[in-house]
Amino acid sequence: MVMTPENLTAYADYFVRYIRAYRDRGVRITQLHVQNEVFADQKFPSCLWSSADLKVFIRDYLGPRFEREDLDVAIFLGTLNGPEDMAWTGGYGMRLDNYNRYVDDILFDDKARGYIAGIGYQWAGQNCIARTHESW
Repeated sequence: MVMTPENLTAYADYFVRYIRAYRDRGVRITQLHVQNEVFADQKFPSCLWSSADLKVFIRDYLGPRFEREDLDVAIFLGTLNGPEDMAWTGGYGMRLDNYNRYVDDILFDDKARGYIAGIGYQWAGQNCIARTHESW
């Protein structure tokens, strides 16, 4: 993601329009996972998010926009990919041996946490679920 105010505003606007378009066709969206596989750096175009960038997007753009629009849609982190116990280097060269740190970086921000209803983990994420539950 290119982190400019214009891009982040446009992306938040996109989600609002997306949710409304489905609602207008009789489909109610109740949850939004901002990005699937935030660490997946592919050979094809990917959308990588550092925890700092995702925190800014949710805290300063998406959450406030949903509030202004009075959208009853829960914002979730994730889905977060890559098991906690697998030594793997993902996007941004980040070593993903403990992606609890990724979640903590976002949730330690009170304002960002106030907009987040839950966290979606993939495959080996069960290693993180209990720890996240205990912490938050």
